[in-house]
Amino acid sequence: MSTLKQRQRAVRRDLLEKSFAGVPLGLKLLGGPIDPGSQQIVQLDIRDSPHFGEYFRIWPGAEANEIEVLGLDQRLRQLVLRVKEARRRVVREVPKISGRAEAEARARTTGGRVVGELGNRWVVEQWTAEEERRFLCGHDDVRLFIATVPAGTAAVSTAHARLRPIRVTEAELRHPGSVTRQGEWFFVPIEADERAQLEAHIAAHPRLPLHNQRLGKQGRPHLAEEHVVIHARGTYARGAIRHIGHNTLTLPDWRRVLHNLEGPTGEAERRRLKWRD
Repeated sequence: MSTLKQRQRAVRRDLLEKSFAGVPLGLKLLGGPIDPGSQQIVQLDIRDSPHFGEYFRIWPGAEANEIEVLGLDQRLRQLVLRVKEARRRVVREVPKISGRAEAEARARTTGGRVVGELGNRWVVEQWTAEEERRFLCGHDDVRLFIATVPAGTAAVSTAHARLRPIRVTEAELRHPGSVTRQGEWFFVPIEADERAQLEAHIAAHPRLPLHNQRLGKQGRPHLAEEHVVIHARGTYARGAIRHIGHNTLTLPDWRRVLHNLEGPTGEAERRRLKWRD
């Protein structure tokens, strides 16, 4: 590596370290990749140290990869991270938690495919996205998190607004301070007529509500003490909402459950390779 390239990379690493320290958030810029078989791609995750607590790990990958902090909020201890890299082929091994057909279906959701098997693991081919990606990174009520935010997001406040469903915004306008949140889940108060319909539905179905059910299917589970799903109407929860990474939230009455807007926004986003917890 030339002296100029070394200096350019050193400046980039210094800027990242300075930005994370200014929030402050723990950061370790790695000297080697998290996945040794994918040295050219940007890799980002969260780890926990018994001595220093949780911190972010970043492997910048190829010299031409772009990584920078666009905006930060010291009060919230959060920042917006921009990542841009070339489209590259990546081969990964994933545990065999399902049959091949289901593994193929899962791989296709990110534009990949199963190309083989190795013992108790599937070998999956995926591709990084050429499109720029942006992440909201930081501290929630208990633990660190990483959330994908739409292209063009630069400020932490904008990231929050773009992750918030319109129903949440409308509920806050009608009843300021009434919406509660745990991680990516919002719990919105319901009006009297909707509550009456929900209670009538429960009365007509003796096995409802379900107890200690997880919300959603991805990630570490948020467990709802009481949980009801009504087809074409929505999901409701009441009682304690528990998650290993958050303080327990208690809902004294039925609330509509809404997920934030993080997730695929188009074909390019569906095909991107994710490196986050």
